[in-house]
Amino acid sequence: AGNTGIALACGEFVAFLDSDDLWLPDKLGQQVAAFDAMPQVGVMHTAFTRIDSLGQVVPWPPGRRRLGASGWVYERMLTMRCAVLMSSTVIRRHFLQPGEGFRPELTTSEDMELMLRLAERTEFFYDPAPLVLYRLHAGQTMHHLRATQLERMHRHLMALQESRHQISPQLERRAWSELHLR
Repeated sequence: AGNTGIALACGEFVAFLDSDDLWLPDKLGQQVAAFDAMPQVGVMHTAFTRIDSLGQVVPWPPGRRRLGASGWVYERMLTMRCAVLMSSTVIRRHFLQPGEGFRPELTTSEDMELMLRLAERTEFFYDPAPLVLYRLHAGQTMHHLRATQLERMHRHLMALQESRHQISPQLERRAWSELHLR
C-alpha cells in the first residue's frame, strides 16, 4: 500500500499515517512550513503521544522515551539513539522515486529500513512537539515493543552484512554493541 501511495503522489511531499494512528489538526501545516525554512532537510518527524484503544493517554514508563534527532541521523539510527515513527514523517517526494520506497520483499521492518536508507541520503529534522497520537493495542507492552525493536534492528544489521553495505567496522561494532546492551 505504501509504494502504491508513493507512486500515485503528485505533490512535493509524502506523508504516511498508519490506520490506527491519528494526526493532530495542524501536523502537516507545521511540517510543510518547516520544510520551507529548511530546504536541505528531506525528512521531518515529530514526537508522539501514546494512547490506548479508548484514546486515553498512556504515559511513558520512567526513563523510557522515544528519541528523535535532527541532522545527519544515520549513525544515531544504527546505534539506536534515534527512532522514527512512520506516522510522524513527511518526506520530500523526490527521495521516493520508483524503486526507492518500501522494499516489497521485506515482511517486517520495512519502515525502519526505508528510514535508514533515507538517513544515508538526506538530513532529518525532529520536532519535539507531539503531533501524532500513536495507538497501543491490548496485549502490546513496552517489553513486547522493545523486543520487536531489537528484532528489527538485528534483522537490519544482518541485511547490511549480507548486502555488503559499506559501513565502517567501528560503526558496525557500535551498532551490534548497542543492540546487545538493550
